[in-house]
Amino acid sequence: MTSCPFCNLQFSSPRWYKKHLLRHHSLGLTKLPTVAGGSTYQDAVSLLGKSGTPQFACSDCGKRLRTQATLMQHRLTHVKPFKCCICSRRFSQRVNLLDHERVHTGEQPFFCDLCGRKFSQQANLHTHRKIHLVAKDFHCSMCHKGFVQKINLMSHLEKVHLARLPFFCPRCRCGSTSGFCLSCGSNGQSSRAL
Repeated sequence: MTSCPFCNLQFSSPRWYKKHLLRHHSLGLTKLPTVAGGSTYQDAVSLLGKSGTPQFACSDCGKRLRTQATLMQHRLTHVKPFKCCICSRRFSQRVNLLDHERVHTGEQPFFCDLCGRKFSQQANLHTHRKIHLVAKDFHCSMCHKGFVQKINLMSHLEKVHLARLPFFCPRCRCGSTSGFCLSCGSNGQSSRAL
């Protein structure tokens, strides 16, 4: 049984495995660029799954990898055979091109089950979900919205609240509609026009 190093599909026949590589990963029976020791595609098929110390070096960047299969996958990062027909950006794997194409189509198949926000890429959803899981120690004194970082709170204050409030306190940066600061009690607020 042979396993594809790119998508982990299993093949009982070397013939079907080679056809799969040709169709789905742009790797035909033609030789790949020569790698460490003069190995070619045919050698790579027989060396799949070989492990140990990093012994296969990339001829482009010198990075050393443990298996011929991982070297083949790494080599694609230099070749990038998959091209976006809209912006001409190139990708090493077909799945990355398909993810990228959603930027142009506006398709957002991934959504947060906690707030409903949609994303075009699963990685962006994964990053977003951290917002819900991390403690929000910085809270807005005006709307009580929580933030993970103080810089995000300050940005929120300036964009959402201070833009609508004509006065701000030079001591604590709190905004108000009158000249009196509700946060620190200061009466010396400056006009935002300054």
